Amino acid sequence: MAYNLQISDALAEQMLNAINALANGGFIDIWAGTQPANCNTTASGTPLATLTLPNPAFAAATASGGVASVSLASAIASVTAGATGAAIWFRVHKSGDAHTAAGLFDGTVGTGSGYDLLMNSTAISSGATVAISALQFSLNESGT
Repeated sequence: MAYNLQISDALAEQMLNAINALANGGFIDIWAGTQPANCNTTASGTPLATLTLPNPAFAAATASGGVASVSLASAIASVTAGATGAAIWFRVHKSGDAHTAAGLFDGTVGTGSGYDLLMNSTAISSGATVAISALQFSLNESGT
């Protein structure tokens, strides 16, 4: 028999809200290079910028149509890039994590639809301003 895990809207919301609580006051690292196979893998590549998450980091999760989603609770302050490169992926960490450590979650970076994290530009130059315009993540009712 094939796997067919299903979760309720209520559980999906609770799971995302637990992630939200861990992210409060944490940070987002923006990386150049290849995104690791999963979030448990040590980060590698070139770290371009680190942005501090507010507290609360994300708005409360809401479920609709079989998908629970969250988005940033408020704007994240822009920072100055510490290196030059093409922003490819990001990793969200809880406060106190090491930058190369496993994080809470990671994803893709871009300037338009189809990316997990949206930025003003993915062409990052050392000393330039780095700003995040949106970050949203979801959990569907099949548990993925």
